[in-house]
Amino acid sequence: MNIAIGMFHRRDIRCPEDNLWPVAAVIKYRCNRRIIKTCETLETFNQMPDLINTDSILWEGEWSPIYRGLFKEEKALGNFTWEYKDCRATIRGPKCYQIEDSATGIVITRWAGSRARKYT
Repeated sequence: MNIAIGMFHRRDIRCPEDNLWPVAAVIKYRCNRRIIKTCETLETFNQMPDLINTDSILWEGEWSPIYRGLFKEEKALGNFTWEYKDCRATIRGPKCYQIEDSATGIVITRWAGSRARKYT
């Protein structure tokens, strides 16, 4: 999906007259609106968002059955799914963080732009 949206900004997809950037703008707006509304809903349940990325939210708080309406267990287009339900996170910035899955102990590092694996 991200590649398709990026391609909408190209002027020469089929011919020089193609102009698909307005479609990309609408998609990005709808995605941002959904993330913001989800964060606002979490805040009403006293759950504080700590990190917001393009398509994900990391927040502090306890699991509650009320989340069943917000998040789905099945990964599918349009579903907002869990990646981790119980984890620890070290956050340096939006594109630089580590997550430790409490159940498995596996640590995942996300550091956009870093090409040196020895630092991660």
